[in-house]
Amino acid sequence: MWLKRLLDKIDERLPSRRQAASFQVEQNELVVLRNGCEPQRYSATEITDVYALRRELYVEDCLSLVIEFTGGAQLEVDEGSPGWVELGIGLARLKGCQVNELWFLEVLQAEPGKRVPVVL
Repeated sequence: MWLKRLLDKIDERLPSRRQAASFQVEQNELVVLRNGCEPQRYSATEITDVYALRRELYVEDCLSLVIEFTGGAQLEVDEGSPGWVELGIGLARLKGCQVNELWFLEVLQAEPGKRVPVVL
């Protein structure tokens, strides 16, 4: 019983479970789709940074992509979200930048909370 409660707490802390969103990178914008809401659209100029980080969640780690926007807003997409690795590649293309090909390996080896650049 205590193990199920612990696993439920871990699951609740994952951004993909809290947001229940999917993401699409279209020709000139990032589209965030949330159940029952209008799509949110962000142009490439509104995206100021894209990086990965690793969080410790009790007994397991959570890998996340963090997208920062002008005005300080952030969107965190974790490994539980469908297409999360492809999202980083799509964002690099959207911004006309190169993707850090080693970001996934680097974030696995990084200290928890350390930023690893995805878009160069």
